[in-house]
Amino acid sequence: MRFWLSVLACAVFLVACGDDDSSSFMPCDSDNCSDEDSSSSQKSKSSSSTKSSNADSPDASGYLNPDISYGEITDKRDGQVYRTVKIGSQTWMAQNLNYRYTQKTSTQDSSSFCYNDKPENCEKFGRIYLWSAVMDSAGVFSDSANGCGYGVDCSPVYPVQGICPDGFHVPNRMEYEQLLASVGATLRANSYHYYYSLDNGRKLMSSLGIDDVDSSRTDDFGFSAIQYVSRGSKVDDFWTSTEENSSSTPVFSIGDSAKISEFDSKSRNLALRCVKTEKDIAVAIYPNFYVDKKTKVRPCKTVDADSCKYGSFIDSRDGQEYKTVQIGYMIWMAENLNYRYLQPSATEDSTSTCYNNDPEMCKKYGRLYSWSAAVDSAGLFSDGAKGCGNGVEECAVGSNPIRGVCPEGWHLPFHEDEELAYAAFLNNKISSQSEWDPDGIFPLGLNLLPSGMRDGVGVYSYMDMYAILWTAKSKEKTNATYLKFSSYKVDNDYEYHHKDDHFSVRCVRYFENYSPSESDSPVKFSSYDGSVPVAQPCPEDSSCQGTVVDERDGKTYPTIKIGDQWWMALNLDFRDVDYFCRSDCDTFGANYSWSVAMDSAGVYSSDGKGCGSGKLCTHSDKVRGICPAGWHLPSREEFWTLIAATGGPESSGKNIKSRDIWGDNSRGEDIYGFNAVPAYYTKNTESFGKESATTCYWSSTEMTDSTASCLYFNNGEIGVLTDKVYTWGMDKDLRYSQMVRCVKD
Repeated sequence: MRFWLSVLACAVFLVACGDDDSSSFMPCDSDNCSDEDSSSSQKSKSSSSTKSSNADSPDASGYLNPDISYGEITDKRDGQVYRTVKIGSQTWMAQNLNYRYTQKTSTQDSSSFCYNDKPENCEKFGRIYLWSAVMDSAGVFSDSANGCGYGVDCSPVYPVQGICPDGFHVPNRMEYEQLLASVGATLRANSYHYYYSLDNGRKLMSSLGIDDVDSSRTDDFGFSAIQYVSRGSKVDDFWTSTEENSSSTPVFSIGDSAKISEFDSKSRNLALRCVKTEKDIAVAIYPNFYVDKKTKVRPCKTVDADSCKYGSFIDSRDGQEYKTVQIGYMIWMAENLNYRYLQPSATEDSTSTCYNNDPEMCKKYGRLYSWSAAVDSAGLFSDGAKGCGNGVEECAVGSNPIRGVCPEGWHLPFHEDEELAYAAFLNNKISSQSEWDPDGIFPLGLNLLPSGMRDGVGVYSYMDMYAILWTAKSKEKTNATYLKFSSYKVDNDYEYHHKDDHFSVRCVRYFENYSPSESDSPVKFSSYDGSVPVAQPCPEDSSCQGTVVDERDGKTYPTIKIGDQWWMALNLDFRDVDYFCRSDCDTFGANYSWSVAMDSAGVYSSDGKGCGSGKLCTHSDKVRGICPAGWHLPSREEFWTLIAATGGPESSGKNIKSRDIWGDNSRGEDIYGFNAVPAYYTKNTESFGKESATTCYWSSTEMTDSTASCLYFNNGEIGVLTDKVYTWGMDKDLRYSQMVRCVKD
């Protein structure tokens, strides 16, 4: 599985590409920037009040812009007064915080300082702080970031008040991105993500510096950033509340340009600007595999309910109307593109087509495009990927997202495809949740349809099997990446396909005023019940441990009670059926095809008689299969109950994987005694122990006529997946043999 960084993406509130086509925020004047709100604290240790004020009252030491109308707050902890300024929809402190936070660290007797230890410097420039101080690691004012500091991976609760006055909080990365978008910054892209960059950072800087006056620092918007000295250097850097890893965090950096600076050390001493906590604030959504592992987009669709946020737009080129859906801070087309891109290539007279050259297929499924057509290699609509195509070296992304063949204001996915796959993964809806599965529905409202593909020699295939979407990412001369959905899962493997192949196109955009995709009554899915309480681990030598003897062969298996379920604590090793086994079956148990696991022959019960590959079968709720008497093959719902009871999909894998056998970086803690071991066998793969990347336990739940659900573990090739466990669709074919864990009737 390919290892990648996910999208930083645009700010969650992008003005530059908002739905209302609004342009950059105009600088304040005397009528539009005062702030007249007031706030009070839930923790009574700090509070602030806000009122309108002009720059000449009270004294702001000459750093503020006299042409801007400022608001004012009083920090009731110490009586200090700060000016505020409204930029776009946000209200910012226009001065650096100067609160004396003197909590000790393990190596210092204070965690905030004045430059050169002179109080007059604090009065001018505010204090400088360690990141742990900014986050209020000691929990003096709130519990939102207890314990956060250098050398610690933490999961703050956003918004983080930190040491800000009541009613304000420490801005996260996306809130600074919103600020940049509001002042006219340019949306750019590098090899990893999208970001905003303001080419002239002096528009946010006070003309009065630490030791000079510079009229080129125009402070157009009243942010009034002041140069200060940290560790001997002049800087205009400000802390964010977003964590990147145990030792680093992004900071907002202003100089000749203004943008987010990546991976700055938490050990630095930097200034803090607080931002007002609004009622409908979007909390730190930073969807990055290394950073925010709890980012979730609320599922909004089931077979019985649909609360997704839909919209529509018209492609001005040909008048076609498309449905759209909000997924997190992205708006996706909820239909495949159907624009007739007819530019020829060296080998064909058109680079887009209908499946089987049937116009009716285009009406239902949209058109299929070669990669060169998808990125608009001819440069009809933009120069972002002009000249890119088959046989061309890997194309540079350029300074903006690639529009490609998309309508104006939309672009071809670059990393958003990974975001989409990750959102689906975190919602545990990979398996049996696509539109064309009779028993499932994709939960994010994308209306995915199995539109198939056409290969480079003109052969059409995979209709009714796959939805395959191009991305803007080139791989070498002849390949590009794609996102694939099948009837039972979203493909997370990110393989590459030849650029001459023809796939579907879905376009994406960002928008202003993001709010999480949540309804008042969250949609419930039968596959995972988050209300199932997390069970307490079973104490040793207690009534929640036991054994079961398989009377067919006399073998004894340890058992363990987890929540309300009793599970075998070893894999089944029954050999009076067709099975696959290496010399270490005592450790791993035997592997079985799904039809054998179901006892398709009806030897031990009629529960799963006749079930196998190539057909859907009707069976009883509990299928004994080849389990001992009184036990049965788990259903998918029973596996999800196990996942919920052992910590949920985020951490269940760690909690029920064995402490040994797995690779060094993916061993579990097995606090529940389930003892899941790594063993995997398919027609192309045979791996056990440390060499195995995955584990799959059969369930009795069918996905399609050719697939059945299994409980799936990953060994953590992508770090965020290490501790996760979920259900997966596995081929019923006799060549695919997996393990069996039985659950008590």
